[in-house]
Amino acid sequence: MFENIRVAAQARLRRESNRFLKSYRNLEVPIRKTEEILHEIGLAEQSSKKAHELSYGDQRALEIGVCLASDPIFLLLDEPTCGMSADETPKMMGMIKGLCKKSTVLLIEHDIEVVMSVSDKITVLSEGSKIAEGNPDEIKGNEEVRRIYLGNGTS
Repeated sequence: MFENIRVAAQARLRRESNRFLKSYRNLEVPIRKTEEILHEIGLAEQSSKKAHELSYGDQRALEIGVCLASDPIFLLLDEPTCGMSADETPKMMGMIKGLCKKSTVLLIEHDIEVVMSVSDKITVLSEGSKIAEGNPDEIKGNEEVRRIYLGNGTS
């Protein structure tokens, strides 16, 4: 798993970016960056594992780690918590909150709890059209959003 991120970090370097077979000892910068990313995504203690040995949630975290190796200013996450267990979802939500401190994150997510807990600004679409935009409190209070997505509290 370490190598998944290290190769991505090495590829980001402008000089010698295509020399993947150079001496391992000369890779201090991508190795240091990889170690930082592994700590950031919460996988430092599992760095020697192979990607297929990770839990599903940790595999998704690894995917984000590979993206982070390119120093993105904009990150698109399409349903990052889809298929995760109840234990894995909060970990991913915490990671997403941390990502927002250094990158713009566009989150496409159907889990309304995730959206409300990690978003500063929300745009709600219905059948391809924007029906609302605002902060989480504004979205919670929007009647059309409540009717379509949140339920209006009546049966």
